[in-house]
Amino acid sequence: MNGCGFCDKAKQLLAPQIQSGDVKVLPKEQVPSHVQARGFPLFTNTSGTVKHEGLPSNFQELKQKLGGSGGEQPMPRPMPRPMPSQGSGMGGMVLFFYMNGCGHCENMKNMLSGLISSGLVSMVPASQAPNGVQGFPHFKSQVTGQSHTGATRNVKELFDKLGHSEGSRPRSPGPAPRRQPSGPAPMPRPMPKPMPKPMPKPMPRPMPRPMPKPMPMPKPMPKPSNKAGPNVWWRAGVF
Repeated sequence: MNGCGFCDKAKQLLAPQIQSGDVKVLPKEQVPSHVQARGFPLFTNTSGTVKHEGLPSNFQELKQKLGGSGGEQPMPRPMPRPMPSQGSGMGGMVLFFYMNGCGHCENMKNMLSGLISSGLVSMVPASQAPNGVQGFPHFKSQVTGQSHTGATRNVKELFDKLGHSEGSRPRSPGPAPRRQPSGPAPMPRPMPKPMPKPMPKPMPRPMPRPMPKPMPMPKPMPKPSNKAGPNVWWRAGVF
């Protein structure tokens, strides 16, 4: 890729193998999607199961790092879109060596933006990197003296690789506290009065049913009498 000095050195170092077909150079569009690169140059076998990041010293070393198979064809991967250059500094707890045009450098810059703005991580251009650095992004701890090349998934993983213990890890500055408004404190709002509960409506009383009138007792029939009354005349004989 244009702009990557280590990629150009790798092409010069492996020029005989590139001409013989043992090493094949492919653009980034043809790199398998399951291969995750964290630095450049990147070499991988044709199946993408073994990879190596950084510039090897020779072809034999590269073959050993890729499993020793001479038939595999490692391929350098170009770097993504360029990243704007930053000013250099050496006063941070961790030095962040970056290269213009390195997408992984840009990703790490976004991840460490809080630590960079607080001065705990200092960005240094690749031209000031120490001898022996084989890829970017490259980090060096000024506390433990350990180094690491390549991007990490999170800040904790980076400081673990640099040998920082839990107590010595820098912490990203938290959000600024909210400013209290000046002047007298506002009056508390009165609590709303509870609404009175409606009284339950009384149930209507049932109307009493009228009592049925008693049936009159039937008058007894007079008993027949064999005695004649005072107005009955008995006559003997034929009428």
